[in-house]
This record gives sequence, structure tokens and C-alpha cells, in this order.
Amino acid sequence: MKWDDYRIILAVVRCRKLAPAAKSLGLTLSTIYRRLEKIEEGCSEPLFRRDEGLYEATQLGSELALAAERMEQEVFRAERLVYGGDQSLQGRVTITAPEVLSQFFLARHLPTLAKLYPNLVFEVLSEDRMLNLANREADLALRPNRPSDDTLVGRKLSDLTWAKYGRKSSETDDAEGPVIGYSQLEFAEKILQSKDITSPDRKIQTYSNGLILSASLAANGAGVAVIPMILGEQWPNLTRLSGPLPQGSSELWIVCHKGLRRNARIRVVFDALGQAAQMDQAKLAG
Repeated sequence: MKWDDYRIILAVVRCRKLAPAAKSLGLTLSTIYRRLEKIEEGCSEPLFRRDEGLYEATQLGSELALAAERMEQEVFRAERLVYGGDQSLQGRVTITAPEVLSQFFLARHLPTLAKLYPNLVFEVLSEDRMLNLANREADLALRPNRPSDDTLVGRKLSDLTWAKYGRKSSETDDAEGPVIGYSQLEFAEKILQSKDITSPDRKIQTYSNGLILSASLAANGAGVAVIPMILGEQWPNLTRLSGPLPQGSSELWIVCHKGLRRNARIRVVFDALGQAAQMDQAKLAG
């Protein structure tokens, strides 16, 4: 078996379906189907049990997947050894950040970086899921909390604070009017539970499952939005109705894997985003 065969087994074990496994490997569905059949023909027993489109690994399949994971980690380690010592200021830098930080922090500062370093290519992955930096899913990450993984190195860029915002043309203040609630956002729901934000007589008529959606709802008169200041200070037609809320305070960190900290292009972007955060202190921390 070749390394690519092990990658296919591992992808199918992780995804349990062929279509997402094929997508994760950059293959077509028909290709991964043919290649998996060929792999299994060369094995002493089946690697998967098929059940209505789901692929459940047999004991042999599970053991091969574990071996593939160990191989994968060694490949990633080798890549970090090679990539980590690169001192050229050209090539791709992949940055991951939550949607709010991507749109209202990175999007403002990356054009300046692109002019300073014309040979760099920037890829921004805007998602709230924390990508795995050890597996090279991204090179740098902006995260709204202190990193706990000892394989990462980071720097605190700023405090992150939240405040109340309402429509500019409205006479709503922080003591009147409905509050826009949150659903499926546990950290935001906890902030709204504070007594000085919501009360039994303060009606919640509209619920949102996104911070940017809450800002838009508030700007259109749906009520008061409790959102990060980096969002509220830049959203059109919103006015701030409170000071920074202590219960919404967190920290903004930039992190990378220890194996990449000496890479020249990672280092310059790391430092440049630190300087950008200093410029944005009023928006980030109030």
C-alpha cells in the first residue's frame, strides 16, 4: 500500500461517507470509490461495512486508520521542519479567524499588508471552528481566548469587549425596548443572562444565531443588539447605547505552531497584525 491508500482509508473513517471523504482529498466520488475497492481487494478481509451509504470501519480498517494517523502526523512534522525554516518573503500565508474578526479586522488591514509584501499570497479562512494548526489547516489563527495548546506560540493583541447597540434613528436606549436574543450561540446567550442586560419585563421577540445578523437586525430596528464592539463600531446605522460590558470581556490572541515561528513570512504577518490591533484598540477593547 502507498501513502495515498492510507489517506483514503483515514478520510473514509473520519467522514463515514464517500462524498465528503472524496471532497477532503480533492478527488471525485467515482475515483475514491474505485480506489477503495482496489485497496480492499489487496487486503485479507474487508476494511468497511456498508450500511445505507455509511461506511463503518472493521477492526482491520480501524487499525489501518490508526497507522495512517501516525503517518499523517509524521508528514505534518516533516512539512513544518521544511516550511518552518523558510526565510523567503514570498508564498502563501493562510490565516483563520472567526467571521466577525475576519470581516471587521482582517479585511481592513490585509490590503495594507498586500502592498507592503507584494510577493505574499493571503488566504483567509473565515469560520468559527478552530482549525488545526499542527495539521497545517492554517498558518496563523486569530482566537478570542488564550491558547491552552502547548504546541502553539501566541501573543495577546487586545482585550475584546461587547456593548449594546441600537438603530441610530431610534430613541431606544439601554433601559428601554426589546433585546435581540441569541439561539445556538452559547457564549452569547451567557452574556445576555446578565441582569443589567435583560430583565423579566424586557421582551425578547427576535432571536438570532449570528453576531453579524444581530447587528443587521438592530440597524433595521428589531431591538437592542449585544455584540462585540469591533462589529458594532463599524456597522452602518448603529449607535452605541452602553459602555463596554464587563461580562462580555475576553482576549484576542494571534497564534501559530511552534514549528513555524521562525518562518519569515509567518513572522512578518504575525507582527503586522499585532501592530494593526494596536491601531484598533478603540474598536476592539473600547
